[in-house]
Amino acid sequence: MVSRSLSPAQAATLGLAVVFGIILTAVGLTAIASRGWFGGDAFNVRAGFPTIRGVEVGTPVRIQGIVAGEVVGVDLPQDPGASVMVRMRLRGEYRHLVRQDARVQIVSEGMLGNKVVEIKPGQANASPIENDAILANAPSAELGDALDEMKNTLSGLSKGEGPLGSEVLDTVKQTKQAASSFQQTMASAQKVTDAAQTLPWFRNYVKDQQSLLIRSNQECNYRIFAESDLFPEGGTTLTAPGEQRLDQAASWLSGLLAHKGAELVVVACQDPKSRQAPLAQIITNRQSDAVCAYLRDQKGVNKISWLASREVKSLGLGTERPVAPVREELPASAVVLFVFVPQK
Repeated sequence: MVSRSLSPAQAATLGLAVVFGIILTAVGLTAIASRGWFGGDAFNVRAGFPTIRGVEVGTPVRIQGIVAGEVVGVDLPQDPGASVMVRMRLRGEYRHLVRQDARVQIVSEGMLGNKVVEIKPGQANASPIENDAILANAPSAELGDALDEMKNTLSGLSKGEGPLGSEVLDTVKQTKQAASSFQQTMASAQKVTDAAQTLPWFRNYVKDQQSLLIRSNQECNYRIFAESDLFPEGGTTLTAPGEQRLDQAASWLSGLLAHKGAELVVVACQDPKSRQAPLAQIITNRQSDAVCAYLRDQKGVNKISWLASREVKSLGLGTERPVAPVREELPASAVVLFVFVPQK
């Protein structure tokens, strides 16, 4: 088959025809799409806002929750602080729903979703709008605005302002009085506990560091560990390096506990600057118990013979410091192994 090449004039003519056809097709499709979405009886409205908060060309416009059109233009304000004019195009079938007293509001889809322009139709007895009418705006429903309003309301309540303010102040006063009464009750309970320590039948249930750590005619030997040597900060479970440190102290303990009547007391204390007393008491109780359990179960420091054993005592001091004589300055949070050996 023989093919002929086009002359330059024919090629140029063909190219122009193709380009012209493409332009006509694009214009036709645009017109069809415009008529298909907005329709031939579409109408325009406008509304001004202090700020449009993310609204742009193409943002949907709803009437009573139904998508009725979209934003087709955003006009810059003429002066600083002036309104931003938002131009909207709506389908003609919704014209009867938009009255002269209609208002326009910028809302979010969900709590943090995309922006949508919502038209509140207005009263049924109001007149329908004309094309390109300017509608009044309604305050935007923004999460940040709601939080600011809530903050201002709570601030007013705390000062006794508003109908509920006096009730809030009365409730705060009652709460403070209850807290003060509770503190007085706890102080009284502490006094009762201190007095109970002197009773023979109660003494065994209260750990008194004076009786455990101040011993006449007994030699006081000790080994000091920083909390970080044995535990994570504020923790109550021995670390692997902590167990190794106790393993290294086992021979020292065995030598001292070999003496007749020798006793081991494990004391833990916390830094008063980093822990409040109630929490520190709980932590030190568990730390001293954990060390005792490890030395007893893994190193057998409680064994005297096959048939006899000694008590290994633990003492959590909270934020207090041990009263036993210690020549070195203790770490802020520490665990101390005290071994008391009777002297002849």
